[in-house]
Amino acid sequence: MKRKNILIAVSTLMIILFTGMLVAQPFGQGRKARMGVRGNHHERLAKMLDLNEAQQLQIQEMRLSMQKEMIPLRSEVEKYQGELKLVMTAENFDEGKAEGLVNKISDLRAKMKLKHLMQQQAVRNLLTDEQRKKFDLHILSNDRPGKGHRGKAGHRKGRFGNRDFQGETQEG
Repeated sequence: MKRKNILIAVSTLMIILFTGMLVAQPFGQGRKARMGVRGNHHERLAKMLDLNEAQQLQIQEMRLSMQKEMIPLRSEVEKYQGELKLVMTAENFDEGKAEGLVNKISDLRAKMKLKHLMQQQAVRNLLTDEQRKKFDLHILSNDRPGKGHRGKAGHRKGRFGNRDFQGETQEG
């Protein structure tokens, strides 16, 4: 009888804990969820700029073209990042190979950033003078999801917080 009561209590406690954990998890984590946020960002920007239908269509076509251009670049970055992980976990670390992979990743990211900037300029060129002022203010304010407006709590020392690799807390 005692054993049965303990089993029921433990089972009930586990159900309560797992239910609480599920409720606490944000729904739709990952890239697809961020894409939804980004889509809302574009809608808000279109509304803020008061884009006409022709402008919206042109910008949408540019975005689609840009997304297609980015697919192979992102794929290549992921490939090199995977290779870099293998180099980092190899029995004998090859610094030259690691440096080469880091440089390839950096070059690809720079190329992607430049493409993004070129697209921004193409969008900017479609705008009227009044829209361009709003667009420029938007860029200068860096008012994008996940950027700025974090306060002190948003600044971190890195992946391991304020700890070094031995787990000791550092000042600073």
